[in-house]
Amino acid sequence: MKLLLAKLVILSTLFTAVVMTGTVFALCSGQPAYASSTDSEEEDSASATVAGKWKLSFTDPTGNPKQGTLALQQDSSNLNGSYTGPRGTFSVKGSLQGNGITFTIHAMGRKFSFTGNVDGDKMNGTTESGSSWNASREQ
Repeated sequence: MKLLLAKLVILSTLFTAVVMTGTVFALCSGQPAYASSTDSEEEDSASATVAGKWKLSFTDPTGNPKQGTLALQQDSSNLNGSYTGPRGTFSVKGSLQGNGITFTIHAMGRKFSFTGNVDGDKMNGTTESGSSWNASREQ
């Protein structure tokens, strides 16, 4: 029993060392396995598609509800576009990683940052001030 426990401790230590060095070993062969460049390309192609117009609702930092149109252009994981609301049209910049989205509205010398998730024709998340936001794709 003590020998088995000692082997488990050694394996646990070895596994921890392998994980900490960033090398992953194939379980059967004991050979290092490295992520190929196609793995990261697959992640990029798996990103959500958000190009188009969205109806955006959020609460501004002073607690006032806001609603407007978010028009996004998508180039791989980079986002550019505009937000049009009651006070005008303002630029938007952001990014996607998988289904995660971050974007910032640059309005009247201020920046309003949003983070969240995309789920088909809906998005939701939180603003930098901690309030929630949601958006639905316009048809």
